[in-house]
Amino acid sequence: MKASWEEFLKIISSNVYLKKSIFIKWTKLFPSFVKLNTDGSCRNDSCGGGGIVRDHEGKLIIDFSLVVGQGTSNWAEAVALLFRMSWCRNNGYKNVQAENDSKLLVDCVKKKSTPPWTIANEVKRLQDFFNQSEYSITHYNREINQVADNLASLSHNYNTNILYSNNGNSPPKSKGL
Repeated sequence: MKASWEEFLKIISSNVYLKKSIFIKWTKLFPSFVKLNTDGSCRNDSCGGGGIVRDHEGKLIIDFSLVVGQGTSNWAEAVALLFRMSWCRNNGYKNVQAENDSKLLVDCVKKKSTPPWTIANEVKRLQDFFNQSEYSITHYNREINQVADNLASLSHNYNTNILYSNNGNSPPKSKGL
């Protein structure tokens, strides 16, 4: 390509958009804790959720794809988190670090924001969980949530909830992530 000097100067002096990169990694927990990552997904008014529970070393305990019905993406996020928090409690996990990429949901659960009416009931139930035991919730970047995102997307392929376990039957794409 032959360009004139003026064209070259115009190209290099034009606006250049730089992306800032940040290093994201899974961090270990104290030995008595488990980490829970969840995500919601909606397509054509059909909502689902997905998530994963790992032990303090990052080893899979259980992962799931959940069919939740019609609603909003915020509602799907809240239902997926509530579903797995109930599972943790019912299975004796008292020290749970929940992570979710919905800042709205996390802020509502932490009482930093008023929840929209569509998720008010779910938020109230989640707040009850986080007022008990050693449960905590934090917002995290979407990039760290790829497994939960994949499992939530898979929920649209099923008519029923799918619970995987640490026996190796997780979806191949989730294993790779």
